[in-house]
Amino acid sequence: MRVLYLTSQGEDYLQDQILLGLRESLGSQVLDYPRKSVLYQDCPVPGRELYGRGFTIWKLLEDLELDRGNLNRRIEAGEFETLIFGNIWRQRREFREFRARRTLRRCFRRVGFLDGEDHKRIYLPALPWGLYFKREFRIALPFPRCRRINFSIPGVKIRRRPLEKDQLFARHVQCEEAYKLEPIRRHCRKSYLFEKEEDYYRDLARSQYAITMKKMGWECQRHYEIAANHTVPCFYRLGRKPRRCAPHGLVDGVNVLAFDSAGELQEKIEEVRHSGRYSELREGAFQWAVRNSCRRVAEGFLKELEKIH
Repeated sequence: MRVLYLTSQGEDYLQDQILLGLRESLGSQVLDYPRKSVLYQDCPVPGRELYGRGFTIWKLLEDLELDRGNLNRRIEAGEFETLIFGNIWRQRREFREFRARRTLRRCFRRVGFLDGEDHKRIYLPALPWGLYFKREFRIALPFPRCRRINFSIPGVKIRRRPLEKDQLFARHVQCEEAYKLEPIRRHCRKSYLFEKEEDYYRDLARSQYAITMKKMGWECQRHYEIAANHTVPCFYRLGRKPRRCAPHGLVDGVNVLAFDSAGELQEKIEEVRHSGRYSELREGAFQWAVRNSCRRVAEGFLKELEKIH
């Protein structure tokens, strides 16, 4: 499967995670155009200047000698089977150009549109032309060509063995409600604490629990970072998340602790301690992260696209 993956500038969790996963699965069969420089190890931008300080996703790929020249001629020659728009909202101009040239159906067997934006809107002009994958899926009306999709985490960032748990909570906590708990008031901070990714990951891995929550959207990279470090996510107001909206597969008491109040969280943590279920809960969270590696999510994305033909 030859894939033409259209990219947009700057950091974009969903776009960049799917590209990482496809490259891991298909190697040089995936051509990123333009070259997504923030994903490559030779990216000249210091990590501290990237979104999220460059943690987890960026500057991971080794360079491949890929031919990015004469693209229009190669498209017309049928070199690519699959076309993917990495973020359709940021690529509306490119979409209109492809549509005007009538190449979307004539030159590609399948077309996929990724939408990793925080809002719930759908870019309707894209729907007749391929499958549309929406992260913040909060849509009441049926759209047969829409699919839900979630974030993921690179396999190399999944910690293989747990560390000794010598603290109750990870130190970075943005949730105001959680600060009603004395251990969090005493131990945690709202501001970013870590300049280096390894320090951030180690703090997560040393902790029994880490607080996470909805930010601009319900989906957040932190959910996966917590679980990938053998730590149990505590998700504020998870029960309010729309059913079809990412993250998917988090079940209260199985791989996450959901809470609406600090008191509820404290009660649930006490129940886990008294019942001796912590190891089971932690393993459930870790396996959830494993199932949501970049490669696995990208392969699931491809399987959906392959159903077109």
